[in-house]
Amino acid sequence: RGWQHDRTPICVQSTPPFGPDEYKEQRNAAITPSGNLYLYSVGSSNLVWMNWIDQLHFYLARLGYKMPLVPARTILSRSSPRSCTTCDDSAYFSQLRTTRLGMVGWNSWDFAYNNFSDCDSAGFRDVSGHKVKCSVGPGCIGGQFLIQAADIARDAGRSNITVITTWYN
Repeated sequence: RGWQHDRTPICVQSTPPFGPDEYKEQRNAAITPSGNLYLYSVGSSNLVWMNWIDQLHFYLARLGYKMPLVPARTILSRSSPRSCTTCDDSAYFSQLRTTRLGMVGWNSWDFAYNNFSDCDSAGFRDVSGHKVKCSVGPGCIGGQFLIQAADIARDAGRSNITVITTWYN
């Protein structure tokens, strides 16, 4: 079944910092390597079933950033994937917690609006001259907005880096 967040792997490892010869420090960086970096991600199934965001967390921690958890309040937010494959280096990042909001089948339009109020009678909204179906879910098959863009924006506003993803795993 892959990695389960409530199980402890046999060989959990601490996050080893990169050595000085393994990176270049950027002068006048907005966030210094010893500073707090609040990482948040919103998107589709890749956040639910994959651990790439935890790997990113791992590499940022290795660079010296402190990675406190973003205090998300939006329903269905989580700090670990539901289940994912176990990789050779999972012992290093599987215990890390990174706030994410992912929905299986989501497309970017599924979390870009609060409602369907600007949709025409045919069920489309105009986005810069392009007709976009007013619907949610895989293939825009329909449904109600479960989560409003304003709630996601409020959580993202608690981070200093937000990653938006819409690819499917």
